[in-house]
Amino acid sequence: MMLQINRLLVSIFLLSAVLGGWGCGKNIEISNPNQLSEENFWRNEKDALMGLNGVLDAFQHNQFAGKFYREFDNLTDNAITISGASWAEIESSFHTPATGRVLNAWTVYYTVINRANLLIARVKAMPAEGISDGARARIIAEASFLRAYAYLDLTMLWGNVPFYLEPLNAFDEGGPAAQRSVIVAAMEKDLEDNIPHLPVNIPGAEKGRIGRGAAVALLGKYYLFNNEPGKAAGMLKPLMTAPYAYNLFPRFDLLFTLDGEFSAESLFEINFVSGGIDNGESFSIRVDTMLTPLVPQANWRPTPNLVNSFLCADGKPIQTSALYGPASPTYNAAKPYEGRDLRLRASVLTNADVTPGGKKIWAFTNNIPFAPRKYFTLTSTQYNGGPQNYYMIRYAEVLLMYAEAENEAAGPNTDVYTAVNEVRRRAGVAACPDDLTQEQMRQYIRNERRWEFAFEHQRYFDLLRWRIAEYVIPPIGGVKVFTAPKDYLWPYPQNEMDNNPALKAQGQNEGWQ
Repeated sequence: MMLQINRLLVSIFLLSAVLGGWGCGKNIEISNPNQLSEENFWRNEKDALMGLNGVLDAFQHNQFAGKFYREFDNLTDNAITISGASWAEIESSFHTPATGRVLNAWTVYYTVINRANLLIARVKAMPAEGISDGARARIIAEASFLRAYAYLDLTMLWGNVPFYLEPLNAFDEGGPAAQRSVIVAAMEKDLEDNIPHLPVNIPGAEKGRIGRGAAVALLGKYYLFNNEPGKAAGMLKPLMTAPYAYNLFPRFDLLFTLDGEFSAESLFEINFVSGGIDNGESFSIRVDTMLTPLVPQANWRPTPNLVNSFLCADGKPIQTSALYGPASPTYNAAKPYEGRDLRLRASVLTNADVTPGGKKIWAFTNNIPFAPRKYFTLTSTQYNGGPQNYYMIRYAEVLLMYAEAENEAAGPNTDVYTAVNEVRRRAGVAACPDDLTQEQMRQYIRNERRWEFAFEHQRYFDLLRWRIAEYVIPPIGGVKVFTAPKDYLWPYPQNEMDNNPALKAQGQNEGWQ
């Protein structure tokens, strides 16, 4: 079945085992006496799938893929916060353990983990007559994948964190922070063990479930993000050949619309449906064509730094390309962004964007010249929550992760060029020069990741792992600040420190009080 998550059904499985406002404190959740009890649940495969829906429901939350995940770009050179105190505090290096975004991110990641742990424990204990061995192993593998995804982000943001492989209830004390290396090793081993239990191909009726390719890609990402490039390249390369059938979606501008959902480019996406019971998202941009132009998503905007960084079609930057500016023989003042990387116009709205009838889509001002376009819909329909799926892992990421890993392990060989140029080809950009050094190719790949994944949550994690944030985040009006080395780790939320004696005894992350 397609996993279109109904949160009323999810409440049956959550019960008191999943903590409200998840921390490790002793929060008591009072259950509805009209709900099914846990004793009457967890009996068959249908119950197990409902539990899997519950884990995915946590990904749907506005604090995660439902809205804020893509806004991590606010903390980078790609975007800037216009409104929203929590992002602005982190962006300006004024955040503290009490900053709301710090607590909210921690909460949603541990909600995923606790729900996954509960699902794994209950499915393991299901009677043999209620679920087949194959279905049991597959669902446990899916939950393990989702848990590993959350732990990768947690360890990137906080480093050492409490590590749970069993569900906690409202009366359990939280645990101390485990070493990041211990968590990473455990999650890598967990993914290795569970990959064989996932199918290579997902039937159409099961869209939204986790396939083997997603788990292979996540394991490759673990290896890459934790400085094991040779292992990462070896893990990722098979995803580019049979039996996998991944391909880049032909048109980047349509990928982030309903036309691009569950395409051959998608390895893992979170499914949203407009209408119904709280199944929609809050991250897409919807324009009512019947109204006068408005400023889109006024809480954030792309930086001129990002816009000016996109190459021209000849593969050269705007400073040296003959295709750019009034000196170009093809220059058209009404279309100043023609001849550029196609991802620019597909990712960023400008004052040159108009409706089919010629009306400007947005009324831009001098201080807000750009807006995010990715996940943009031109429509007069008013949604009860947006219908766009959010892409967590795409084939373009597989190609660029492989290229990065192989370049670090072996240098810029033919396989590296092939992977990078496949991404550039769809963007309408000339191939890389064929005489790059390893260091030059490293920068080309980093740039490609920036352009390919703008407004998709990737850039901040990249800057952290490359340890270059303080060098590339530009000061903008005094609000773009990255304080190294302190800001390479977030502070543990004050709420967690207050309610988790074991973590409090260990103390805050370095540089924080």
